Amino acid sequence: MESDQYVREYWCDSSLCDSIIEYYKYADKLGETYPGGSSDGVDDSIKKSTEVNFSHVWEGIFGDDIWKLHSYVDLIQGFCTDYIHKFALLGRYKMSSLPQVQYYKPNEGYFAPHMDLCPKYIDRVLVYITYLNDVPDGGTIFVNNDMTITAVKGKTVFFPAGITHKHVGQISEKHEKYICTGWINLF
Repeated sequence: MESDQYVREYWCDSSLCDSIIEYYKYADKLGETYPGGSSDGVDDSIKKSTEVNFSHVWEGIFGDDIWKLHSYVDLIQGFCTDYIHKFALLGRYKMSSLPQVQYYKPNEGYFAPHMDLCPKYIDRVLVYITYLNDVPDGGTIFVNNDMTITAVKGKTVFFPAGITHKHVGQISEKHEKYICTGWINLF
């Protein structure tokens, strides 16, 4: 990764990544996954993925949290606190929604450069992405910064949601890609 002071890397344990992928596979087996979309809705020319958020565990529908999703959320909150302190950000922040797992088959991805702050989601301040598996050709490209984040299992990146960090998925022709992602909002 080239240097960008506002893109911060953190790391989570490999076994936690495996557990989150197993959660996705369990949800998919039960038919609880859904087509991924963007702020414009589901459009396969913009983004092609299959997703599930953590709600089935939070609502108790899937029973006990055998996948350690609560541990992941705690970890993300700690990373967020570190990021906020590092840059002395003012205000109060919260996770806007539960994280979601996104699965991309080869040749699938988020094809359109985008920012996560948009009219529909105007209160998003930060984005986080955890790469759940190694994808040598499937990271994230920051188009304004001439920078690519490599998809290494366990790497979690935090970055601003606005125009300075417009990004696009790096589309792998050969590899599956699993990520866990979400947003931090002002409140």
